[in-house]
Order: sequence, then C-alpha cells, then structure tokens
Amino acid sequence: MPLRTEFDWQLEDYFRAFWLHRWFVLLIWLTSSIISFLYMAQQPNIYKASSRVLIEVQAPQVVQFQEMSSVQGMMAQNFLQTEYRVISSRTILSRVMDELHLASFPPFSKTKDPVQILEQMVTVEPVRGTKLVDITITSPKPDFAARLSNGVADIYVLANLERRRGMTTGGIEWLRNEVSKMEEKMRASQVALQDFREKHSTVDFGEQQQNTVLQRIQALNATLTDTRKDRIEAETKYREKHPVIQELQAKEKEYQLALFDQEQKALVMNRLLIQYSALVRDAKASEEIYSILLKRLKELSVQEGIQSNNVQVVDYAQVPQKPIGPNRVRAVATVAFLGLVSGCGLAIFREMFTKTVQTRRDFERFLEIPFLGHVPQIPGFRGRRGDSDKPILLTMPRSQGAETIRAIRTTLEFLLPSDKPHVLLITSGLPEEGKSFISLNLTIALQELGRKTVLIDCDLRRPSLHRLLKTKLEPGLSEYLQDKVEFDELVQNVTIGDNVIPFVSAGLTPAQPTDVLSNPKLKKAIEDWQREYQYLILDAPPVLVAADAAALSALAEGVIFVLRAGRTHVEAALAGKQRLVDVGAKLIGGILNGARLDLERGYRYYYYYKGSKRYRDNQPAAPKAKSR
Repeated sequence: MPLRTEFDWQLEDYFRAFWLHRWFVLLIWLTSSIISFLYMAQQPNIYKASSRVLIEVQAPQVVQFQEMSSVQGMMAQNFLQTEYRVISSRTILSRVMDELHLASFPPFSKTKDPVQILEQMVTVEPVRGTKLVDITITSPKPDFAARLSNGVADIYVLANLERRRGMTTGGIEWLRNEVSKMEEKMRASQVALQDFREKHSTVDFGEQQQNTVLQRIQALNATLTDTRKDRIEAETKYREKHPVIQELQAKEKEYQLALFDQEQKALVMNRLLIQYSALVRDAKASEEIYSILLKRLKELSVQEGIQSNNVQVVDYAQVPQKPIGPNRVRAVATVAFLGLVSGCGLAIFREMFTKTVQTRRDFERFLEIPFLGHVPQIPGFRGRRGDSDKPILLTMPRSQGAETIRAIRTTLEFLLPSDKPHVLLITSGLPEEGKSFISLNLTIALQELGRKTVLIDCDLRRPSLHRLLKTKLEPGLSEYLQDKVEFDELVQNVTIGDNVIPFVSAGLTPAQPTDVLSNPKLKKAIEDWQREYQYLILDAPPVLVAADAAALSALAEGVIFVLRAGRTHVEAALAGKQRLVDVGAKLIGGILNGARLDLERGYRYYYYYKGSKRYRDNQPAAPKAKSR
C-alpha cells in the first residue's frame, strides 16, 4: 500500500517533503527562470500610441414632421457603442491599409488577411464619463504606431463625414422628388377646382347662395299655403266648377310645381357643394405640404453646403519615447514563482506516493514496533558489497553517526536488565540495508561502556563482517557446526586501533545453511559464550531472503529489525516483521539506517551544532567505562 497517500499530513510533513526534494524543486525553479529569462530577452519592446477623438451624439433629421423622439432615444443609448465598433470595423481598417500602403510591409505582407493583423493591433478605449475615445495602436516600432493611430483617426473622421453627406444628399434627392410630385399634384388640384367653377358658372358655393335658395323655397311654401287656404274657403261658398275655384286650383298647382323645382335645385346645389369642398380641401392641403417640403429642401441644401461633422480629432498621437512592455521582470518573476509552486507540488506529489520508509513517523506508523533510533547517512557507505563500511565509532567518533549509535546503545541498556547476559539478533528484511554495519558499530559502542561483547557473523550465505574487520573468514561458525574445528578456535580477537573486538566469523558457506544453523551445537555455543560475555551480537541474514533469521530468532533474547531509509519498501518491511512474528521472535525494536536527520523534527539544529568543527575540536575523547 502507498506510504503517504492518506491525507493526514501535518505542516511538518510538507516542510519535510520540500527539504527532501529541495534540489529537485531548485532545479525546476532555475530551469523555468532561465527559460523565461532567455525567452523574454528575445522579445522586442512594445510601444503604444493613442490619438483622441470627440464623438458628438447627433441624430440626423430628414423631414420635420417625422416622429423622431423614439428613434432619438434609442440612438442616444447605442450610438457611442456603435461608433466604437465602426472605428475598428474592417471597412475603416481596409481604407487605412490602402491609404497607408501597409499591405506590402511586414507583418501584413506575410498573411493572406492583413486586415485581421491590423484588427489585433487596434484598441478602442472610451474615456469614461466623456464623449472622448482613444484609438490605441501597439507595435514594436514607435513611429509606425503613432502614424497608424493617426491614420485610423483621420480615416474614421473622413468616413463619418462622407456617411453624413450621404445621408444628407439622399434626403435632398428624396425631397426634390417629393417636391416635384407635390407641385404637380397641387397644380392638378387647383386646375380641377377652377374647371369645376367654370363648369357651373360660379365662383363660390358658399353660404350666401345656399341662403338664397332656402329663402325661395320658404316664400313658395308660404304662397302655396295661402292659395290652398283661399281654395278651401272658396269651395265652401261656390260650387265645384265655379271660375273662382278653378282659378285658385290652377294657382295652387302652379305653386306646387315651382316649389318642387326649387327643392330639386337645392338638392343639386348640395351635391355640388360637397364636390366643391373636397376640391378646395385637396388644393389647400397640397399647397401646405408643398410649402413644408420646399422649406425643408432649402434647409438641407444649406446644411449640405456647410458640411458639418459630429466627429473630430482632439489630440493626434505622438511618437512614444518609452516602451510599455513587455514587463520582463514581472514575467520572469511570475514564471519563476509558478516554477517554484510546480516544483513544490511535484515534491509533495512524489513524497505522497513514495512507498519507502524515510522517517521515524513512517517507521512507527506502519511497523508498530519500538523505535530504537536513527543512524544517519554515512559518506561513502551505500550498504552494498565493496563499499567502505568502516566502524564510524573509531574513524569518526564525534560524528552524527557515532552519536546515534551511542544513543541506540543507551536505549538498549535501559530496555534490557543488567543482571544477566543478552543475546541480540540483528537482521533486516532485504539485503544491503546495513545490518552488518549496525552490528559492528553497536558492538564497539557497547565495548566503550566496558561491556564485554562478542560479534558473531551468522550470515553463512553472504558473510561480510570479516571484510569490515579485515580478518580471515575461516575457521568460523560454519566449520564448528560441521565438526571441523573446536569451540576454542572460534573467537578471534581483532584489533582495530586501540580496540580489541571478539569476533566469530561465518566461515565457508555450506550447502544447506539453514540446516547447519539448526544444529544444537549452536545453542550450546551461545550458552557457553553467555558465561563469558555480557552481550552476544548475532548478525543474521535478511529475513525475507532465507529462513536463517527465523531459525536463529529462537536462540536470541531479542531481535533488532534494521530498515534502510528511503530504500526499504513498506511492503517488504511489513512482510519481514510478520515473518518474525510468525515464528515467535521477540522484536525489541527497530533501527532506521541511512536516515536523513534533517527531515526529523528537533534534529536539524541539534545535529548541525553537534557536527560543527568547533564542537568536535573542543570535545575530549570518550572515556572507557568500567565493566559492570
């Protein structure tokens, strides 16, 4: 299972990840900084030139009697925004390209659509709260930027004037056509009115003529009534065929016919009056419309002569003296910061998904056995065959490694009772994790306290302690267990400097090392050595490579499990621990070899001070303690 994929990190874990991968983070930071610096150094300076234009909001009016209020309100809201788009439109920019002959110069000559390149260079920036707008050009050439900005401003002003002229000219032409049509219509209505008058032989069909007809009808009606009354009275005095009655009947009939004739004339007169009024209204309306159109036509003619424009250049662009970009310092700083963040992120990512044990926290978290101590990285030692694995307590007695070995020794002294000898088995999960190095130096550390200690190389498969002590391989434990040598011949007193180390070599590798180590003679030999020595240090083979360590664990009072920091995988460490637990081995603790103490809380300052030259030079040699 991954070691640090569970998101229970503390702040110190992040700092540890940064410190552990600091060279990786530094490499990413330097690489990104150098690349960004070289890239920005090749970028040309960018200059900005701006010309300022004033745009007045003015809606064109073609005819006076049109309803312009709603159109003006809508244009007042969108007019300026529309003009901003017009300035940067392809129509204006195409005219700029033609006027300034830009198509034959780079970068416009290197593309099929030079107007698009120009669009990217032009920026329209309205001045907030005013009717002013800045036409800005950015270019690597300062004089070109100023000339192009002024060119766009001039072309826009000219195009706006032409557009207004076009609108005015179009209105004048329309008005001229309308005036001509209205003049013909007015004349036709006047001629029709005059023909009507001539046809009916009258100048006016007004109220006076209507009153005259009505008066005649009223008079005839009164005369007819009187005559009818006289006839009725005469019929009461005379007979039917009396001459008086006949005369009155003849007058009554005459008056009736005259009255009917006048009524018919009144009806005809009313019909003529309706036609006459329509002709008069048509003629009058035509005259009024003609007068209005003629007046507006004269106004637009005057306006066309004035040639007014609602757009004008307020300030022309000047050649810029200083570049506006690129901001090389900010760009490099930004990329460097992003590189640093990326490096830290990758460091955390790598640390989260690593599967090796690196710190005490990792050790205790996964193995759940007592932690005896760290052994820091030793220069020149990598835990492999052929490395210079020297006893650092003799070669570097004041180094961090020597101090940590002594700290482990002190821990063991407190854990183990002092009234009897102890058999300690030192093993690891896999080869090359430094168990032999730990065994040798722990033996020397115990001897510094006056503890009689014998170092026994029980690794019959790949013995290495004899090379570290520079002594002979045989006769050794293998020969004794195979009845080739006597017990008294096993212990070699190896002299290193002023120290004499009792040592039992492994001997030649037998055909079946596990079977050889299972010989009861080994148990008896250990019992005999316990009578003479206080500590027996057994250097056993890796527990995952062979069953030798499992067999030897039954003879040991305690087992010390060695792991190599940054190399031993969690799965291998757990498997080795479980194998020892399965055979009933007593795990008294573990040692993290090759650890980086600068990753541990509280160690960095202490070991920096302890490892300083001034501290080492002022410390006396450690005295040898008496045997207890």
